[in-house]
Amino acid sequence: MSLLILDLDETLWHATYENLPQAADCVYKGRNVYFRPNAKQFIKEIAQISKLAIWTSAKAHYAKYCLKKLTGDLRQFAFIRTRKDCKKEVQWNQFSNETIYIKNIADLDDAYIIDDRFDCVIPNERCIRIQPFYGDREDSALTEILISVQQIVNK
Repeated sequence: MSLLILDLDETLWHATYENLPQAADCVYKGRNVYFRPNAKQFIKEIAQISKLAIWTSAKAHYAKYCLKKLTGDLRQFAFIRTRKDCKKEVQWNQFSNETIYIKNIADLDDAYIIDDRFDCVIPNERCIRIQPFYGDREDSALTEILISVQQIVNK
C-alpha cells in the first residue's frame, strides 16, 4: 500500500489575515483559515486506498490545530511532519532572497506527496502538483486530481 503525504497551506487550505467573502472555517491566532472545497471528502476517499500522512512547512501547533478542525481525528495519519522536519534553504528569486522549506521524501518507500510547489519536494518526480488554493469557493482541484491519485497509489 502506498503512502500519500498531503501538504497543508495552499493544498488543503488557505490562511490569511484578510477576510474573504465567505466565513472562515476556523481562525488561528487572527488568521482566517478557509478549507479547500471537498478536502474532508478527499481525505476520506484516499484513506480507503492508501496510508495518509502530513508534511507541511508550517509550525506544528498551527498545523495540528487546523487539521483537527478539518478532519476531527489526527490518528488517521501515519505521521505529521512540520517545519522542524524540513530542510531550510534560502534561494534567490530574481528580486530577493526567499526562505523555503524542503520536504525530502526520498527515504520513504512508495511515497508520493500532493503539494502546490514542486521546488519544495525532493525528489520532485514523486510530487503530485496541485494548483495553489487561495480561498475560491468554486475550486475543484481535489475532485479533479482524485482519479490520478487513485491510479498512482494503486500501481
